[in-house]
Amino acid sequence: MDDLEFRRAVFAEPFSKDDRLQQAAAADPTKQSFLNDMRQFEDNLSAALKVDVPENLAERLILRQAIESHQQVRRRGRVHLALAASVAFAIGLSSHLLYNANNDNIGTYSLAHVQHGIKHLYSANEANTLTQVNAKLARFGGKFDPSMGQSLGNAVFSNYCDFNGITSLHLIYDSPQGRVSVFITPSDANFDFVKDFGNDQFVGRGLTFDKAQVTIVGDKGQSIDGFAQKVEASLSWEI
Repeated sequence: MDDLEFRRAVFAEPFSKDDRLQQAAAADPTKQSFLNDMRQFEDNLSAALKVDVPENLAERLILRQAIESHQQVRRRGRVHLALAASVAFAIGLSSHLLYNANNDNIGTYSLAHVQHGIKHLYSANEANTLTQVNAKLARFGGKFDPSMGQSLGNAVFSNYCDFNGITSLHLIYDSPQGRVSVFITPSDANFDFVKDFGNDQFVGRGLTFDKAQVTIVGDKGQSIDGFAQKVEASLSWEI
């Protein structure tokens, strides 16, 4: 079972008892780690859906409807959506994001991902240490320098997400200039690189490294140049 087939099978049913899936995971630590992550996420999502209805009923009902819709699509095996994922305020937001773009521009994917999870962008409030962030970043062969990584601000969210079948890392920082999303995507994903991108609501900057493409997305009008420079200066990669 190759990587793409394995990811599709896990997205479709993380707790599948399929022998081929189990054997593929047992033979590859990376596949096993991905399977464990997705199973943990499903457990968190199931637990989150059991909480009492919060005060802001209208918004939460819309969120729950989106989650249930995602689950129905996942059962049918339509894995052309991206996981705009989170567990925050005791409720998980999970959705495979449908990309309508006609190309593989990394900026377009990043903007679509942020747009889809826009409410979570401003509500995420996890307490991720630099060590925790680097533990996830290690999967891509990178790390933030401890002497500079703290200058990015508080990491209020860190989790893996799906870029059209490619596992990426989504970080949200509460920087002095406002909330900023950072996506780390392996360079062998072959997305078209773009340095500057944006739309009516967000502005983005792309950075390219030997092992990964990094995209940074902030609110329209927000200056992300300084933040992008800090990210570029503080990231290092295994040779």
